[in-house]
Amino acid sequence: YTVRFEERQVEDLKFARQDAAFEHVRKVSEGNEAFYSTFVSPWVQAAANPWFAETLKWLHPMRTSRYAFSETINPWMRGVAVLAEIMSKTRSPLPENHPLIEAERNLIGQISDAIENVRTVRDSTYEQTFSVLYGTSSEPSVEE
Repeated sequence: YTVRFEERQVEDLKFARQDAAFEHVRKVSEGNEAFYSTFVSPWVQAAANPWFAETLKWLHPMRTSRYAFSETINPWMRGVAVLAEIMSKTRSPLPENHPLIEAERNLIGQISDAIENVRTVRDSTYEQTFSVLYGTSSEPSVEE
């Protein structure tokens, strides 16, 4: 892949001004803030305490995944450690023309294409949703 980085300023981007749409966004944001402050914030403040914070800390998915695969919590992982040690002693790389290497490269290419397609659809969906909600034109907002 070839990557090029270039310093730019927001002012350098050419786009159609959408003042009315962003004024609508500001009003919606203020309404959401008022709703949150009135109805949600009191409940969050009531529930926030050291015990609840500690519970959330230890139930975080990145922490719990470490516990699930820890030998101290999960005794079955000791067997995985033994198998890993045995495999590391007999491990050898596959030749470059091995069918599994080709399959791996093809799969990586397909995954890369899928991620790119999802990104394109996501960005288009965001732009269309913004347009529908806040009344902007349906044309792309950034010109290159």
